[in-house]
Amino acid sequence: LKPHPSIFEAALQLLDVRPHEAVMVGDSLRHDIKGARRVGMGGVLIKRISTGDAPGRQRTGVPVIGSLADLIPLL
Repeated sequence: LKPHPSIFEAALQLLDVRPHEAVMVGDSLRHDIKGARRVGMGGVLIKRISTGDAPGRQRTGVPVIGSLADLIPLL
């Protein structure tokens, strides 16, 4: 279970990619982003943002997006 490294390692193995080639997009900093970063993956927090708010970064330096469309410029 997330954030245990084995779930991220299993996904990487199934996709045949190295950790630095992958990004975890999730809605939980603790379970999704921190877990992915522990195995060397990138992490992007998705937080549904109301109109007028802009994507940015949390204090942790993690990119925050409001929708998956916002992910493309980060790749």
